[in-house]
Amino acid sequence: MNGRFSGKIGENYDLFRCISPNDEEVQAAIGNALGEYCKGIHSEKINVLEIGAGTGRTSKKILDADPRIILTSIDNEPAMIEQLMKNLRGHIGEGRLKILQKDALEALGKIDNWRFNAFASAQTLHNFDRGYRKACLAELYRILMPGGLFVNGDKYAVEDNARHSKDLALRIKRFADVCLDKGKPELGIEWVNHLLLDNQPDFIMKEQESVQLMENLGFLDVKIAYRSGLEAVITAVK
Repeated sequence: MNGRFSGKIGENYDLFRCISPNDEEVQAAIGNALGEYCKGIHSEKINVLEIGAGTGRTSKKILDADPRIILTSIDNEPAMIEQLMKNLRGHIGEGRLKILQKDALEALGKIDNWRFNAFASAQTLHNFDRGYRKACLAELYRILMPGGLFVNGDKYAVEDNARHSKDLALRIKRFADVCLDKGKPELGIEWVNHLLLDNQPDFIMKEQESVQLMENLGFLDVKIAYRSGLEAVITAVK
């Protein structure tokens, strides 16, 4: 899966945190869940996997959760990886961040069983179509160690269609208004088209459907750790 961040969105991705009103809370929930999990691990190194590193915003939150974390980030968008390498070059130099520029499912398929203590990610899985996403989740379950943590902050649509439609309309207006105010109306159009694609039947990631899918794959204690507007943070253990 690729191409959704190859244009102006990828070049201006840091603008997302200005547009998404709850981005800070989503990032904090991911970091807190991972930090609490790491307290129960007594190894010298904690291996964490991330899909969709973007500019490194979530990567930094993951690395800050515990100094023992060694993070492997998978991303196949050159524009995003360039920003990630610039923003987190210190962590790369320290050997705490490894970058794989590959298709997510292809990369996952080459990872050994029980390789990672945890998976943590934000705003990535919703970009995959349903079949690809299910395949990725199955691979993530396989490569996690027993007791391993899954934490994902993402667009999880609520089951109440009226509420979801209202949240989506508010987000579209915010994207359009902010981009227009910054003199980038073409970026606003690209973001709105991106949001509308997220809402198509082949892509939309519904909250309860996602929980059920993860339980069917074998994940335990699947729960909503945070919810606001379009976003939720889901945690689970293997």
